Amino acid sequence: MIYAPAASADFQTQFTAELERLASDVSEFLGDNLVALILGGGYGRGEGGVVNRDNRELPYNDLDLTIVVNEPSSVDQYRLEAIGMKASDAIGIEVDFSRPVAPCDIQNWPNTLMWHDLLNGHIVLAGESDILRRLAPPCLSEPVAPTEALRLLLNRGSGLLWALAITHGDEPSPDDDFVVRNAYKCLLSLGDAVLITNKKYNTQYKGRDAILDRLCADDPDIKALNIQDRYRAALIFKFTPDLAPALDTDIAGLRAVADAWMSVMLYVENSRYDRASWQTMSEYIAWNGIREPAQNAASRWPKNALHNGALGRLSLRYPREQLYRSLPALLISERDRPANWSNRVKDYLAIWKRFN
Repeated sequence: MIYAPAASADFQTQFTAELERLASDVSEFLGDNLVALILGGGYGRGEGGVVNRDNRELPYNDLDLTIVVNEPSSVDQYRLEAIGMKASDAIGIEVDFSRPVAPCDIQNWPNTLMWHDLLNGHIVLAGESDILRRLAPPCLSEPVAPTEALRLLLNRGSGLLWALAITHGDEPSPDDDFVVRNAYKCLLSLGDAVLITNKKYNTQYKGRDAILDRLCADDPDIKALNIQDRYRAALIFKFTPDLAPALDTDIAGLRAVADAWMSVMLYVENSRYDRASWQTMSEYIAWNGIREPAQNAASRWPKNALHNGALGRLSLRYPREQLYRSLPALLISERDRPANWSNRVKDYLAIWKRFN
């Protein structure tokens, strides 16, 4: 089994052994309640990253695991977290378990980027090997909805804002690679957002740069975004961080990434609404329209009101709606750094982490 294309056969063997131990621990813990333990993310696609540290090959990305059980409410989350921590110590990367889902939940998955990618790039470590193919709804075989390009840009742009706050000294860094990793993630999202918007997105990373090249050749507006070289560099970082081109991660370098992010954001939104009325990001920020109609349907107003009440404000809109306007405003105002910028970033990140 290949989990990281740039890794050696010894790495694949050792990684397989660690995953088998993890699957055994989860199976023993859940017993008959377990339906399937599914590995998604880069390693589930066979496209995980690998780095060399002290002449040792080590995995770089997190492990993304989905647990399918008969009775989700009966799962002891504390014991599950303990199993994840044990595996993290053994493998050397974070082990992230999803909220446990039941088989009937899979049948109702919406066509989001997360579920689309899981269906089209996964390995079942324990349990029913065909569960996703058997139960996933037909919508997950369709192109990813354009709204997912917007959500992806929001998440990666928020990571970039966090990196800027760290570089300014306003926030501690969670780890040594945080700033460069989030800058590259943001650059990767620029190309992916364009691919999603044009219904050319594939779950597999291999070959995405060639698809982007063809789009640039056919569409002057996409070519003008000037993201091709940055996207290729981000792909190299995805697979082999040690071999990626040097990326300026000082304030000026991160600002350049932010400028590229804003250009792609405008392109995506003008394309999504089939209009060209937002010539500048300031015009887009000023627009008070709904970005995600499904999250703001009348049936969701009571829940949205509760979410906003917990944040100390009155609104029937899903809280992410405000983030779509706040994030570009914070990235723009970062150049002037008003006195309250740091506090505004902290408030923004707290809401984003809850509703991303």
